[in-house]
Amino acid sequence: MHEKPVVPEQPHAMEMTLDNALAYALRLQQEGRIKGAVQLYTRILEQAPNHVDALHFLGLAQFQLGDGEAAVDWIRRAIALKPDFAGAYNNLGNVLKCLHHFADAAQAYQRVIELEPDNADAYNNLGTLLRAQGKAAEAETMLRRALALQPQHAGALHNLGNVLVELQQDNEAADVYMQAVRLRPYDAENYLRFAKVLYGLRREQEALQVYEKWLEIEPDSCEAQHMVAAASGRDVPARASDAYVQRTFDQFADSFDQVLQRLEYRAPQLLVDLVARVVGPGQGQLDVLDAGCGTGLCGALLKAWAHRLVGVDLSSKMVGKARLREVYDHLVVGELTAYLSTHPAVYDLVISADTLCYFGDLTAVIAAGAVCLRPTGLLGFTVEKAAEPDAPDGYHLQCHGRYSHTEPYIRRVLTGAGLQPVALETAVLRLERQEPVHGLVIMAAKMTV
Repeated sequence: MHEKPVVPEQPHAMEMTLDNALAYALRLQQEGRIKGAVQLYTRILEQAPNHVDALHFLGLAQFQLGDGEAAVDWIRRAIALKPDFAGAYNNLGNVLKCLHHFADAAQAYQRVIELEPDNADAYNNLGTLLRAQGKAAEAETMLRRALALQPQHAGALHNLGNVLVELQQDNEAADVYMQAVRLRPYDAENYLRFAKVLYGLRREQEALQVYEKWLEIEPDSCEAQHMVAAASGRDVPARASDAYVQRTFDQFADSFDQVLQRLEYRAPQLLVDLVARVVGPGQGQLDVLDAGCGTGLCGALLKAWAHRLVGVDLSSKMVGKARLREVYDHLVVGELTAYLSTHPAVYDLVISADTLCYFGDLTAVIAAGAVCLRPTGLLGFTVEKAAEPDAPDGYHLQCHGRYSHTEPYIRRVLTGAGLQPVALETAVLRLERQEPVHGLVIMAAKMTV
């Protein structure tokens, strides 16, 4: 949808007082009509180059348009004219944090605290910045200071809960998230975090109640729908919806690698070790697809075998992270089954690490994987292993939202797709609640006629 044009009856900036023009520009900005606001701020500054508020808000508008560096420049100009402008320092810190200029952002927040020692928002912002830098203990200190100043600060409560989870203080984190939910009953992220902590504490019934409350408030939420199904076993879908996967991994992209490192995630290395055993040393000889590439953890390991390496993933933000690794020849944002089925006989090797755990029924996606393989091609993937009594249909949606599969089911699906296992092994994929997650590591080839 195109941005609405500035309404014809807008008074000409030359015919307005500067205060009126600024108020009108702010209104445009608040309505999301950012380009119109930028035009008006610019005209104000043509008449009053040192108008501090116009400089400040123009910087915020440029940030909303995606130009963070320009935003920093405009806000710094406002601060140069008004060195005690705490609000501008706070927004400068927010922009610098988004640009990953963490040291400069920290200085900006510290300056706010110097100017306004009782500013709870500044302590909250500094706490989130420290967490982003991996300084959880220091972040906790700042967030507790924010709450000492403003005990009902819902944002600081949420952020403190996040930090406490990282510090493995889950019981207190649950209490903190509960307070955040009560203060912000329409904030989906609070429900998701709260329920996940309860699940980790083995308080599954309480987690279900939180998910159900979330669904009651947001009945159209794909996340709430999926997690209620997972926690309750009711109306379980055959696979996670595209919307659920996209939203989950778009939100997860920035912290994905760090979180999986803490969970001792091994699926990519297990698959690559299997490739080395089955295929032999990598000599850049194969056309390779990283199916569900995420941030590119597999791609970096598969590069040695790749004449051409392609990655596909449903999350555009995960693909953006994968692009930064500079190991792929081509990256695609798309649904996996559709991509596989529309690229027949293109790949020598298709690898999918911990992607099929978002599919319950694997029939269609495995069949599509067989379609895209050349006659001598190989399909390698991991799934979480289900106990047969828990999965009478061959798969089971677990409380954490992922599917697990039984070994007999995997063998049946492979056979139905015209594939046979070259290797099918049990291994620990990662940790969950400090316990090993057992999975299946599979390599399959087309059946010979």
